[in-house]
Amino acid sequence: MARVFVLDGVNLGALGTRRPEVNGTSTLGYMKENLHERFPGVDFEFRQTDYEGEMVGFVRAGRGLWTGRNLNVKAMDAAIS
Repeated sequence: MARVFVLDGVNLGALGTRRPEVNGTSTLGYMKENLHERFPGVDFEFRQTDYEGEMVGFVRAGRGLWTGRNLNVKAMDAAIS
């Protein structure tokens, strides 16, 4: 079974509630459910952090454990600018 680590970065924990007129109303919970429904044969591990150092730690701790990784750090770009 494929194992995929999905790491969501800064401000994504507020997705769906923070500026919904700009960011939409979908939440991380909805996105997780959607991935599970669309890819039932994949073992997903989800984490979200607002701290860059913790994000790096998650990535390092998972080396060799997952078939693939998805880092969603776009919100970090918006948080910095």
